[in-house]
Amino acid sequence: RERSRQHHAEHRAGAALQAELPRLERFVWPAIGHKALDEVKPRHVLEILEARRSTPNTAEGVRIIIQQLYNYAIQKLIVETNPALPLRGVIDVPRAQHHRHLNEEELGAFWNSVARQGAHFVTIAATQFLTYTMCRKSEVIRARWTEFDLAKAQWDIPAARMKSRRPHRVYLAAQAVE
Repeated sequence: RERSRQHHAEHRAGAALQAELPRLERFVWPAIGHKALDEVKPRHVLEILEARRSTPNTAEGVRIIIQQLYNYAIQKLIVETNPALPLRGVIDVPRAQHHRHLNEEELGAFWNSVARQGAHFVTIAATQFLTYTMCRKSEVIRARWTEFDLAKAQWDIPAARMKSRRPHRVYLAAQAVE
């Protein structure tokens, strides 16, 4: 457990860390957290994956986290093999289904309907702000007023919240500043 926390502290951005630690705590540590790293075999990892077969994206996500932790342990010369590596493809993960883009007419209808949906005004503002900035939903939801310079029409997102772990500046359209 301590080595996985060390790996995550060194290599994972804030959002990734927040997504991965709960999976480790729920699925991985109860099953293999008591074992030494070199005691964990592919069959142990397979048992974890098989228990998640009904949620294939979660199962594959857990396998990837374990694989990354073992890759780190190999780089640090702690272990010599990765028990998750031979299990790639064991769980069939359905292809993501993406939605098509809205055409100009549909985009106009969407935009006009946002305010008429009866949603809370914060939800409406966030939806409009997402459209103006093209940022990730999580970035918009976690935004703090201190990150904005409305006089310069800028939003500086700190590195800790960015997937790339680098600060990001968003230049705001006049509509986004309103």
